[in-house]
Amino acid sequence: GFVSADVTCRNAYNVIDELNAKTAAYAETDEYASSTADEDRAKMGQFLMEAAQEAELEPDNYFSVNTVLKDGTWVLDEDSWDEEIDYLFGLV
Repeated sequence: GFVSADVTCRNAYNVIDELNAKTAAYAETDEYASSTADEDRAKMGQFLMEAAQEAELEPDNYFSVNTVLKDGTWVLDEDSWDEEIDYLFGLV
C-alpha cells in the first residue's frame, strides 16, 4: 500500500538562502564587531530559526510513502519515507 498527501512546505535551500542573508547582514554590524564566539553562535541559532519560519512556502507538493503490512499492522517503509523527505524538502 501507500499513503499520500498534498502538502505545503519550505524548501531547505530557501531556508539556507535566508540564513546566509541574515548572517551576511549581521557580519556588517557593530554588534558583530564586538561580539564573542558564544554570542555569535547564539545569534546563528536565532537566525536559523527565523530563516526556517520566514522562507517562502512552496504549495502544491505531493508526498507519497509506501507502506508494508507487518504482523497485521501497516507501517511506513523507511527507505520510501527517506526518499520522499529528501525530495519534499529539496535535499536531492
